[in-house]
Parts: sequence; structure tokens; C-alpha cells
Amino acid sequence: EKYLDLFSANKKIRPFLIFYYDKLKTYLLRSGRFEKSNRVKSKMLNYYKQSKSLGNKVPLEGLEAISKIVKNNIDKKVSRFNRVFFHFPENKFNKILKYKLKKLDEITSECLNLMSLGSSYGIVNGYNILIKAYDDFINEVLRFTPKGRSKEYISSFRASMKRLVGPLEKRGREFRYEAKEKILKNSILSHENYKLLLSPQDNFINIKYFPLKDGVLMDRGGLN
Repeated sequence: EKYLDLFSANKKIRPFLIFYYDKLKTYLLRSGRFEKSNRVKSKMLNYYKQSKSLGNKVPLEGLEAISKIVKNNIDKKVSRFNRVFFHFPENKFNKILKYKLKKLDEITSECLNLMSLGSSYGIVNGYNILIKAYDDFINEVLRFTPKGRSKEYISSFRASMKRLVGPLEKRGREFRYEAKEKILKNSILSHENYKLLLSPQDNFINIKYFPLKDGVLMDRGGLN
């Protein structure tokens, strides 16, 4: 660590050190030295911000390291978001709905920021988190049934909720289209591509690798 700190005195070198600080952070984390690992993480984020403000280009491996930190923070926010459940009476439901819509906006902004970092990891995972968050929220709203209410009330309630999630469904479809377009246009390779290139309905055999162009079936000897 002392050598990294020594080199980091030169601000022009800092973008190249982010990747190595990430290795150090991982080592410290695995060693149970959480406080020191967090300090290194803060240093990585600071060096990234400084490098961007000075116009110093951050290498792809450094961008991926920063993307993983940002994604981890988003995952925690999504986890808290998913632990808040709808319930009646109606004023409580409306309060929770307003809260979750606000948090969904925050998650959207943070995912867009993750994607803007410029790493393939950030782009693919940003879209994955975003699409899943929208899908899960929409399904939660549409499946909620107020207890102890008349059929007429429930029918009216569901119609109202269907209108509410309409714009969210449209935006979710737009995110999925954008994701596919970026992956195919930029030939982005990622272990998570299949989640975006195949819908859950189409991926009934749990495919995890999807060719960006038409693939060729070959036997073990390499013959087609």
C-alpha cells in the first residue's frame, strides 16, 4: 500500500492506480480488515472524481472497479426498496406508493450514472438492475389486493393501478430495447448479456450464453 500511496502523489498516475487499489481493497476485505478496505474504497472514488475533473482518462479496468463499487451501493438501495411492502388502509397504501415511486426514481438515476461510467460491466448491470426493479415493482402493484373490500372496490382499485403502472411498463420496455441495442451495436461481452438479450419467457431452458451474431454449431473436434 505504501508504494501505491507513493505513486499516487502524481495526479496523472492516479487513474492507472485505481485498478491496483481495487486489488488491495479486495485483499483487505477478505482478510476481515473492513475499516481499512472502506478507506481504500473512498480513495478509489476520490481518485476517479479527481481524474475526471482534470480530464485524465481512466483505463477500462479502473472504470470496471469503480462500476462494481457503484453497483454494490445500488444493490443495497434496491434491497431496502424491496423490503417495503404495500398494505392497507388506503392512506397507508398511498404513502407507501409515493415513497416507492420516489425511491424508484432514485434507483433509476443511480443506474443511469452507473451506465455512464463507460465500462461494459456498468452498462450491462445497470440495465439489468433497472429492468428488474421496474418489473418487480409493477408486478407488486398489480398483484396487490386490498383485504376486506367489495368486488366493486377491488375492480376499481386494480383498474386505477393498471393506469398508474402504464408509463412504467412503457419505460421498462424502452430500457430493455436500449440495452439490446447497445450490447449488439457495441459488441459488449458480459456474463450477464443473456438476461437482456433473451426475455424470461423465451429463456425457458436457462440459456446463459447468447451469440452477438449468428453462431455455428460444432462438435468437440471443431467440425461444423
